[in-house]
Amino acid sequence: EASLMTLKGASARDFRFDSRTSRKLSTQFNPLDPTYQKDPNFPPDKLPEWDTEEEPVEDFWHLMHEAVKGEIKAITKALLEIQARGKVSKWELDIILQCFTTHRNTVSALFRIQRSDLYRLMEERCQLPEGFTKMQMAYFYTLYVLFEMLTSIKPDGVIDNFTELWLAYAEDYSASCDLQELMFSALFHAYFSPVEADNERIAPNRLLKKFPDSAIGCLVAHVGKDHFRQCIMVKEKIGMLDWRFDYGPKYKIYEGNFQAGLKALEEGNPLRPASNMFSRFYVSLDLEEEV
Repeated sequence: EASLMTLKGASARDFRFDSRTSRKLSTQFNPLDPTYQKDPNFPPDKLPEWDTEEEPVEDFWHLMHEAVKGEIKAITKALLEIQARGKVSKWELDIILQCFTTHRNTVSALFRIQRSDLYRLMEERCQLPEGFTKMQMAYFYTLYVLFEMLTSIKPDGVIDNFTELWLAYAEDYSASCDLQELMFSALFHAYFSPVEADNERIAPNRLLKKFPDSAIGCLVAHVGKDHFRQCIMVKEKIGMLDWRFDYGPKYKIYEGNFQAGLKALEEGNPLRPASNMFSRFYVSLDLEEEV
């Protein structure tokens, strides 16, 4: 992950990411290229084992990436509404900062989890594509600059420059995720069989325990409460008590704070910001009908 000191000493040129590059690489990438093979004992010969007539399985990280993209779109919509109204008020700045900080923390946490679990497992057998770290550092740098810009905006100011850079970040993040999924999915299927893929180290039910509360809320909001409970929880053997006392409250907090805050920004109606949007506490929730 990008450290603050690394980013402070960097320039945009150091972390430039061009979405056109991702499109070019996606047409040229070949997971069977010997360049990626690290150990002769683990050749990239597992692709045929993945050929099946069964319905394709939902990819957990694809769902998570799509959830974050959905969150980015929601923030974008709110920013454009504020921009259209002209000047930004203090209450709007407070909610934008809360939502942005939460989003940044989610993105950072997901990368840490991917790096410590999924990438480390893959690096035991294959060499990850060159330049991948630079590709990810691109949007970490942009998030750092966005934070500096946002905290410098005063009430009755404008968010035009911030919104412009946010839109560039949204495009870069989406292109980066698409490229990551293409490359890593291809490499994973080439070097790991379906049996080997069922590895406790990267099991979604284990990784979900490491997710920050906001990431859980983001995922449930994206896939839908019913789909999460009836499909993802069943597949990953997550019990209903976990929903009632863990995932459910996190989703309710996300819905009642993050999503409600963005709705207030869109409509221009003040909403009292929560003092700690995603602190781990249990609120009075009507979850009886959901169990």
